[in-house]
Amino acid sequence: MLDTLVDTFLRGRLGVQLLCDCHGALHCHLADVVEDAVTESRHICDAHFEITLQVLVQIPQDAMITLIRPWVHHALTELLKNALATSVSSEMCPPIYLKLEESNDFTSLCVIDQGAGVSDVEEAFRFASSSAGKSWDRSEEQRSYAMVRSPLQSLGVGLPLSRMLLHHFHGNVTLANISGYISGCTAAIHLNKDATLLENQEPANNGRMQQVDEYTFNL
Repeated sequence: MLDTLVDTFLRGRLGVQLLCDCHGALHCHLADVVEDAVTESRHICDAHFEITLQVLVQIPQDAMITLIRPWVHHALTELLKNALATSVSSEMCPPIYLKLEESNDFTSLCVIDQGAGVSDVEEAFRFASSSAGKSWDRSEEQRSYAMVRSPLQSLGVGLPLSRMLLHHFHGNVTLANISGYISGCTAAIHLNKDATLLENQEPANNGRMQQVDEYTFNL
């Protein structure tokens, strides 16, 4: 019941924000959206861990897409932050891979890491739920008038809010554990190519986890 009330409230707020700030979809270079998100997420990682990892990107420079840029930027930054956090925590600190996949209905941005993976996808998409041992406390950083940086993790709103943003336009955010000779997770943003679809239609994959048997990093 509480989850339903939260979803209804946030959907209404997001709709108002869309009408006030965006007025409609934007046609832009996808590579520009990706570059901004990669830059922001790496800066946040550096601010928290004093280290940042390489993000290897395979996005055609001429790829154009219609989207709500601030919303896709938010969702992609959240996926990159999660991937960077779990990769920094690993012994080898492997790079992050970001690639574009196309299908008949969707353009997908796939963020691939070699971290610990996801133990419970339903919990990952639950508001105010976090797998981190310690939640971020703004009051610990608000000791001056300086700008408070965005937390790298632990608020428990990044993934569910990102998926809700994409659902507005029949897109989705999905998680898939990688199995085989490497561990890790593929987190993907699915952008629907059909702008005539309505919000209340069923989103792609319904946010369920998919198991990936093996993934070859051939970027």
